[in-house]
Amino acid sequence: LTSGMNLTTVDVLTANNKRIKGLLVDAIEHGTHPWLSGLHEGDIILSVNQTRVNDLDGFTKQLQQQDTKKTILLTVLRHQQRFFVALD
Repeated sequence: LTSGMNLTTVDVLTANNKRIKGLLVDAIEHGTHPWLSGLHEGDIILSVNQTRVNDLDGFTKQLQQQDTKKTILLTVLRHQQRFFVALD
């Protein structure tokens, strides 16, 4: 699910001045599964199926624990707005 993406751990200041960690989507290849699901360059991934991810290792572990036959729900921050991206 992460092929075609470059991710970097970042600290983010939210709209309510709370500092959180997430994964910045540095680059994403057009036509890949994450891109077709709605992820964009500049998005910040905050959680996988509502479990916070603070770094690439945590993100990878969460993805590995998921049932690949079910939808994986990412919480994403884009322009200070949180929303979900469903990876089917």
